[in-house]
Amino acid sequence: MGEDRTERALAARAAVLAAAERFSRAAVEVVPRAVRGRLEALVAGSGLSGADASALRVAAERALQRGVAAMAERLADPGVWLEPLVLPEGGGPREEGWSPLVPAWLARVLAPPRRTAPRPERLDDPGNRVWLALGLVARALDPVLEEFGLAPAPAPGVGGRYRLHPGSARLLDPSGRLSRLWAEYRAAYGRFAELSEG
Repeated sequence: MGEDRTERALAARAAVLAAAERFSRAAVEVVPRAVRGRLEALVAGSGLSGADASALRVAAERALQRGVAAMAERLADPGVWLEPLVLPEGGGPREEGWSPLVPAWLARVLAPPRRTAPRPERLDDPGNRVWLALGLVARALDPVLEEFGLAPAPAPGVGGRYRLHPGSARLLDPSGRLSRLWAEYRAAYGRFAELSEG
């Protein structure tokens, strides 16, 4: 029985990571496009001269590429997808007696079942490590925009001091592609959480 549960949990984990990979590949295309659009609106309203606006765009593009690389690196970490919440829900400390080499999710699978129900709907929480990783693209532009003297937004958000990261999935990706891939991930994560939490 325990062996079957472990096998199913391993298969569910693989499904989560496959969904994560599809989402990550799409995010590398979608997020920079959305941030560029918001950057263009900011530059157009900045009052910078043509030469300064041009220099800003060149510097911003380099920063944007660094942000995309940072996002891709963060999203390549399986832990971001398997333990996605910055503040986990009532999950107490790691079970005693497990080697630090045993991942926390596997220790939960192998431990006796607990009665706490997983809540995958919390994946949409802004404190989700995936959403925070997407914001790295826009945050990479903060130093460039500051250097060119642009005023930051009064209340910084996930997208940094200039709020270049769209505030909703619809604004981030009007095609709905990321939302569909996110729904696949949520479903896979729900199965994984059910098996790993007991």
